[in-house]
Amino acid sequence: MKITGYELFEIPPRWVFLKLETDTEHCGWGEPIIEGHARTTRAAVEEMLDKYLLGKDPLEIERNWQGMYRGRHFRGGPILMSAIGGIDQALWDIKGKHYDAPVYDLLGGRARDRVRVYQWVGGETPAAVADAAADAVVFDAPYGRQSKIAGHELADLVGGALVEAARVALRLVDEEPWRRERLQTRCDRLRDRLAAAGISTAPSTTHVLPVLLGDNARTMAVCERLLERGYYAQGIRHPSVPHGTARLRITPMATHEDAEIDGLAEAIVGIVAELPGEPPIQPLTDPRAGTPTSTPAKPGPAAGRGSRSERAAAPTGPTGAC
Repeated sequence: MKITGYELFEIPPRWVFLKLETDTEHCGWGEPIIEGHARTTRAAVEEMLDKYLLGKDPLEIERNWQGMYRGRHFRGGPILMSAIGGIDQALWDIKGKHYDAPVYDLLGGRARDRVRVYQWVGGETPAAVADAAADAVVFDAPYGRQSKIAGHELADLVGGALVEAARVALRLVDEEPWRRERLQTRCDRLRDRLAAAGISTAPSTTHVLPVLLGDNARTMAVCERLLERGYYAQGIRHPSVPHGTARLRITPMATHEDAEIDGLAEAIVGIVAELPGEPPIQPLTDPRAGTPTSTPAKPGPAAGRGSRSERAAAPTGPTGAC
């Protein structure tokens, strides 16, 4: 058996599908895509197929995988690996059809009988999103909450209470715009207080305010000092962010008062000044003038392990309310 051709199908807004053809009746399908880079990934697939895979035996999956991965000077990266992954899917599809067997049997057999999935919902307004979320969840006694997709019942992790809470939150966003306006004023106030002391939160213009400190150990020391004063700010370190760009991640809330915002700004400025190290990394332009890049002059050595996620952080304030 030989690979004789292929077709690529780019489906808006973000999908690319590959049809791999052979000199038999069997063809294989794969999805070589990384979100936001459909055309780039498509070009990588075309290069691999045209320069290497056409004419090869699709059943020799490991040989073909090694050839695509190692047969080039530069390896790895999200684009190339996504391209290889989609081709790999199509090769396994062909092999399963050739042997008239499910691919999981070729890979050692099933590991489970059911698979949990999630359902995407959407809408043009917050209220429409809330309605779509409620409509997606139905109750099935044997398994608790279920998602109903195209007539099929699929186990879902979303409970009724969470859906109702989401509906209320989205309705408040839609019906009470003053909440967003107040949140913006809280963020602008903190930005201005920090900027007056020479500490920028650029390039962010959202409610997530980063303060780039550069050094991992210094960043976590600032977090600990802030917590001692009643303020919680998440420290983000490598590998969540590049080396030398460790930062505080601060997310004010609409309910924070002026005194709490000012107190947090004063605490950050004072603690940063107390701890030895380079000044906070400065961006190239004003935070509200675009999306500049921050450039550390002399980043300190990396220390410790970074967090696996960037959880929301906010000043707890004198009362401890968050």
